[in-house]
Amino acid sequence: MLKKDKLSYKLVFIIVIVNAIASILVTFTTLFLDYTDELKRVEETIHLIEYKNSESLALATWNLDKEQIEIQLKGFLHYRYLSNVKYVTYGENSIFQFGDNVKNTFVKEHSIPINYYQSQALQELGKLTLVFDIRAVWIDLIKKMLLVFGSQILKTILVSFVLYYILQRILIGPIERIASRVKEFKLGKEEIEIPDRERFIYKRADELDSLILNIHELSFELNQKHRTLTQMNAELDNLAHQRAAIILKQQKDLENERRMASLGRVAGRISHEINSPLTAAMMQVELLKEEAESENDTAKVRALNKLDEILENIKNILLSIKAFYRDSNKEQIQRVNLYDILSDFFKDMSDDFKKKGIDFKLHNYITDDVFAKINMAQFLHVLSELIKNAQENMNTQGEMGIYVSLRKDGFRAIISVENTGERIPQNLHSKIFDPYFTTKKVSSDEEIRGGGLGLTICKKFIEEMNGSLELDPTSDHTTFKIILHIA
Repeated sequence: MLKKDKLSYKLVFIIVIVNAIASILVTFTTLFLDYTDELKRVEETIHLIEYKNSESLALATWNLDKEQIEIQLKGFLHYRYLSNVKYVTYGENSIFQFGDNVKNTFVKEHSIPINYYQSQALQELGKLTLVFDIRAVWIDLIKKMLLVFGSQILKTILVSFVLYYILQRILIGPIERIASRVKEFKLGKEEIEIPDRERFIYKRADELDSLILNIHELSFELNQKHRTLTQMNAELDNLAHQRAAIILKQQKDLENERRMASLGRVAGRISHEINSPLTAAMMQVELLKEEAESENDTAKVRALNKLDEILENIKNILLSIKAFYRDSNKEQIQRVNLYDILSDFFKDMSDDFKKKGIDFKLHNYITDDVFAKINMAQFLHVLSELIKNAQENMNTQGEMGIYVSLRKDGFRAIISVENTGERIPQNLHSKIFDPYFTTKKVSSDEEIRGGGLGLTICKKFIEEMNGSLELDPTSDHTTFKIILHIA
């Protein structure tokens, strides 16, 4: 009996479906071709009546032989699918009509003029109208289709049952026995033993015999692998004890890192809280300096300048604390919104530059958010270094301005840092990122301003973020570009 969960049922079902679809296609194709042939026969009937039978009908009409006219019209009805003929004569206005009065819409009408030549003169005698019943064509074809389709389905069912019996004997039965033995197989015991299968007509070895042989070999190999894995499992147990000690140490290290991260966050909050009153104190010092200068109190001006330097050092220390806590936290690459980072940096620095009379602006030329993967501490260090270099590069006697901009070029984000100071000479462009190279001058009463490693470190940091740091040779001022891939 056929069961839906058996492979034989599925195979028979597929065979029936495929044969049914094929039978339908063949039947409908035959139906279409037969319909086309029947329409051609109707056209041939019209042609035969028009060019052969119409002459004798014209002669009978000319001779006023009504009996002969009726005989010929009734004879036309013997043509297949011609259901009605109507003949109207012009001379006596006589109407002859024979056949069934078809009232359905599936008809084909054709009118034939009946003419007679008398002394080479054309005489119009009447009009013959032929009505073909196309519905009868369809009825005959549908009967034929049902007969053909029924025979095809019956043949398919018989063939399917024969195939099911054959498949059950030579394929499905042996596979079920193989599956049963494989299900009973357990590792570490004897190999799988499958009894010889029943042969059916064909006696030579086939794919099933190869499958049985492969299962025997596979069970043997599995038992060997099982013994090997048992030995390896014992060795892994020993390694697990060793790894446990390593993991315990890593957990302790991770806990220490978390504590350092908490300490770093506290240091960051402290530096943030100090930054606001520090900025206010620096502004008050600047006001006191202006007041002392107006009173020509040089001693007070020197003291206030010294105090201003101390406050500036405190501000730099706070920035270093922020960078330190991020570095000590071993901050990894993270995906951030570049404009948000630049905006926060701009807010931290804008008051200081405004106090110094430096025009510090941030321009965003991008309408949507742009994200990049960066190391936050290193990125802020690079920005701070570029801003510091820009500030030192400007002439205090002229216009002072630092302009930071964010642009998008395809899949790249470009951050430009431009200052209004002098351009770096063309011959120094190739050396600007070399270690220990500096463009900063040395005076008699000052220490060397810069050790020549700042830009080298900045370039290294950006390259570790899969980006690049470049000096723009086309800018009218000194402009550095940080180029990062959009993430």
